[in-house]
Amino acid sequence: MIATKGETKRFRRFHGYDYSRGAVVFASFHLEPRQPLFGRVDGGKVVYPPAGEILVRVIEKEALRTPDAQLMKWVVMPDHVHLRIYLRPGQSEPLKKLGQFIYNVKAWSRNIAKRDLGLSFEWQKSYHDWLCLSREAIEAVDKYIENNPLKWSLMHGYPPPLALVEPLVADALPYGEWWSGAGEVALLDGKIAAVRLSRSIPEKEFPAVEARLMSAVDKGFTLAGTWISPCERVVFAGLVKRGAAIIRASQDPLSMVYRPKGDEPGLFAKGRYLVISRPTGNPAGNPAGLAPACSGCEAAARHPEHYARLAHHPEQGHAGLARHPEQGGESPPGSRQAGWHGINDALDEIAVASGGVGVYVKRINGRINWQWNMAGPARHPEQGGESPPGKKELA
Repeated sequence: MIATKGETKRFRRFHGYDYSRGAVVFASFHLEPRQPLFGRVDGGKVVYPPAGEILVRVIEKEALRTPDAQLMKWVVMPDHVHLRIYLRPGQSEPLKKLGQFIYNVKAWSRNIAKRDLGLSFEWQKSYHDWLCLSREAIEAVDKYIENNPLKWSLMHGYPPPLALVEPLVADALPYGEWWSGAGEVALLDGKIAAVRLSRSIPEKEFPAVEARLMSAVDKGFTLAGTWISPCERVVFAGLVKRGAAIIRASQDPLSMVYRPKGDEPGLFAKGRYLVISRPTGNPAGNPAGLAPACSGCEAAARHPEHYARLAHHPEQGHAGLARHPEQGGESPPGSRQAGWHGINDALDEIAVASGGVGVYVKRINGRINWQWNMAGPARHPEQGGESPPGKKELA
């Protein structure tokens, strides 16, 4: 939307944000069709042939010609380009500057490659862009750009079970959050039981807890958990012995090279195992260079792949990256809703969204207590909340 003369200018990419305040944008575009014309990745670094060298020079020259769209971080990959660009404040039409920058890179690289190398190719129409709304979001984008060659090596040089997939796309995942994973992603499409087994459970009760959870497996549930406590490890071993599907949530972000541990190699090979993770931290604030703005409201948009939430508008200082409703692209790195409930509460949300259940087992007053979550993130009595309505037996 473009305001009439005299009004504050607002633009089309993210409704509700005034780009004339200045903006940090993460932009990507790729060849259409995709083909590795611009290089190959060797040892985590891109080696450029003549076509790649032409593209690199064009980007560097265009950056010097367009100071209002300042190129801060970038990488040329074999079939696509990632850019982090700072749109300086005070411009009347900053997004036109962004669009012109990318258009010039595409046009000049195509024309020079055809003239000097006799090489013809086409770029995708337009480009994908995301608005960075916090310093941590900017740092996440920079890390994503730096690690992109290594990610390419993983995705193209490793067998599928070990290839890091990000962002994960599944209806059960929390709206607007960036998740990564390795293994059988299709497990997220089934009915999930998120399992949290307290360290307070005595060893003598392990067999009974395991038997009850195994009956849930017989009923079609895929068990998900962090599998850290002693009782959880016993249940995990039982699931491995049965050949059951398992989802493990890592409390730490997955590294670019996922190294299977213990029984994991065999589980990956059988297509019955998935490891998932999401970024940690709770970023807050606005990136440097953005003027303060007033309060806004909450907006939501549905994307073709899955639901996505554009949590709080930039005026509210929402931490993360905003995805644009008109694009339908993947969640950008660092994207997240306000608040960090912990990985177990996130698993509860995933389980409930899948049509499954979250279960928390612990000892209270000498007895084993089973709590069920069918209505949303669990708030257990020991956490100062109440168990949610809709309790349901797994077995």
